[in-house]
Amino acid sequence: MHTLRATRFTTRYGVDHPVASAGMAFASMTPELPAAVSKAGGIGSLANVGFFPPALLEQMVGGMRALTNRPFNINFIACFVEPAIMDMAVALKSSSVSFD
Repeated sequence: MHTLRATRFTTRYGVDHPVASAGMAFASMTPELPAAVSKAGGIGSLANVGFFPPALLEQMVGGMRALTNRPFNINFIACFVEPAIMDMAVALKSSSVSFD
């Protein structure tokens, strides 16, 4: 794919299009939808992971990486974030994290 127009966003995140999917609750809690967005040239968002046990987050991120090697986001609902899940998110080195 080719970037139609380079922006600070496309340059910073290494994506083709300046598009990031929202953390869409139950729609993107599994890797399929966010991986499809990433494969299409945007940043897919693995959503609402704050209440996951760290091992489940690791599994979901592994699923993302099995489906795409493109950048992706890990999305948290701030009131559900526990230190252990944040430590796992840092260790997994996603392209970005976001908080709702």
